[in-house]
Amino acid sequence: MLHNPDWDKTAKPDVMSVEGLAAWLETQQPETMYVYGDCRDCLICRYVEKFCGRTYKPVLIDLNTVGAVMERIALGTTERDRNYGDALKRCRRYLATGSIY
Repeated sequence: MLHNPDWDKTAKPDVMSVEGLAAWLETQQPETMYVYGDCRDCLICRYVEKFCGRTYKPVLIDLNTVGAVMERIALGTTERDRNYGDALKRCRRYLATGSIY
């Protein structure tokens, strides 16, 4: 039987999913802050820009595509928790419980 090299590949999460956002956040510096209200430099904008290959700003995002859950993950509860580490905690909490808070 012939060996297919694709069999050895690990499945990657869908980019536009909470799993994909969590996987990306795991590769980032946890203390990195973002400004939720800045459409050129918010968490979702940075994330989408990374995977869409955009080299310009702003990246306009359709929230129906991104999803309300990812939007709430980016929003957090206060400005102090708008950093990659806390956003990752919210992703993990959602994936484990179905709730961000």
